[in-house]
Amino acid sequence: LFASRLEGMGYLLACFCSGMTLILLDSALCKDNLLMAGAKAAYPLFTWQETCGLSTGANVVISATVFYFLAGVTSLKGYKKEEAEEEGAGAPALSEPLIDENA
Repeated sequence: LFASRLEGMGYLLACFCSGMTLILLDSALCKDNLLMAGAKAAYPLFTWQETCGLSTGANVVISATVFYFLAGVTSLKGYKKEEAEEEGAGAPALSEPLIDENA
């Protein structure tokens, strides 16, 4: 049970991190970066991109973010269901066979 809970939280953390990456790549922090301007001036032999931003791979990251979220939610729901089943294990259940073998 403990691993199942950690799995769900791990998937939701991965969803959050990949979503934040997309937000960072499309923000002013990435596009108007003074550190990169200094690096371009200090190392003129290297070719640098003018700006960073969302590219073709962003579609893959968007789908991964959605799938991480779905995996996290379903894993946590499965954990809750297993937990509820274990709590109800002490309750009387159907213990006799549906078909009588003596008949």
